[in-house]
Amino acid sequence: AATKELPDIAVDLVIGNRNEIIKALEDGIVDVAITGRPPRQPFVKAEILGDNPHILIAPKNHALLTNKVKFKNASNEKISLLLKDETFLVREEGSGTRILLERFLDTIGKGREFDRKEFASNEIIKQGVIAGLGIALISSSTVSSEIEDESLRTLKLPNLPIVRQWFLVNLLDTKATPAVNTFKAFLFDQRDRLIPNFKN
Repeated sequence: AATKELPDIAVDLVIGNRNEIIKALEDGIVDVAITGRPPRQPFVKAEILGDNPHILIAPKNHALLTNKVKFKNASNEKISLLLKDETFLVREEGSGTRILLERFLDTIGKGREFDRKEFASNEIIKQGVIAGLGIALISSSTVSSEIEDESLRTLKLPNLPIVRQWFLVNLLDTKATPAVNTFKAFLFDQRDRLIPNFKN
């Protein structure tokens, strides 16, 4: 969309994990970055771009989706028991989504160990959940099309979704060019279209 509406600005998209994107920002490879958590270093200007809900996803035929138990007012202990035999597909250590999952599991499990399998990307995690390898906590924007076509389903549990924010960040000690400022303004103007609206 940006290349059509901003034809005089060259936009290169770089996709990576949090550490790769922050390093690219620090090294001047990218001018702005979208991240779920602004870094402490380097110093950045961080502006909220929009909500980033994290949801628990399962394959469309998962047993908990057909379970007649109502989860809405279930206690943490009950939720912990329901999830005790599940395998959680997770990102690498240090990932923001992994940190959110660990906090969620600590809250419900109070020290209970849950089985985890680590994967290198959200795309692999999505495909793993679809294939029935486990369930995962993931940003809803990552799975919006799979939720829409029902190849993935959301497990609706208390304390979910966990809503964080998307941040648009740029280095604090670098003067933004007119092109960067125009691109940032475009992102803020189009954020409702660019960030999927998750309906719980």
